[in-house]
Amino acid sequence: MGKIKSIDFLKNTDNSYDVLITYTNDDQLTYGILRFDDEQGAWVLWYTGQDGDDGVTYHESFQETEDQVKDEIADWNNSMLQ
Repeated sequence: MGKIKSIDFLKNTDNSYDVLITYTNDDQLTYGILRFDDEQGAWVLWYTGQDGDDGVTYHESFQETEDQVKDEIADWNNSMLQ
């Protein structure tokens, strides 16, 4: 792990995206899967490698969700580098 080069949302279907982190050394990490939950009317992030059925619910808007997830990943990465 190191400094993040990009955070990408790779579309699987209309309601599902892989969240991929690429580091400056070109290592990649699949952070999780973002899916739209019709019952909640919001996007839910399911972390890769997590057992159980807990996800983090965000917003109805994909753009708002994408922005918030990117900010959270950047904050997490910055705390790991300190």
